[in-house]
Amino acid sequence: MALAASEGTALLMALDVMANGWFIGETGLQYRKHQGQTTAHPDHRSGAEWEARMAAIRKHAEVLARRHLIT
Repeated sequence: MALAASEGTALLMALDVMANGWFIGETGLQYRKHQGQTTAHPDHRSGAEWEARMAAIRKHAEVLARRHLIT
C-alpha cells in the first residue's frame, strides 16, 4: 500500500485479516524511533493527513477481510 507513512501498520492489518494469529511470550517486533523521523512528529498522529491515512488502511483491511471470507 502506497502511504506517506504507516506502511508497517497497513501491512500488519492486512496480515491480521488474512490469517489467524497467536500470542508469543517474547518480543516479535521492535520499533525504534528517533527525534528527527516523521513518526516522531505530533502531526503524524493527528490531523487531516492522519485521518486520511487511517481511513485508507481501514478500507484496505476491510476489502481484504471480505475477499478472505469469500474464498
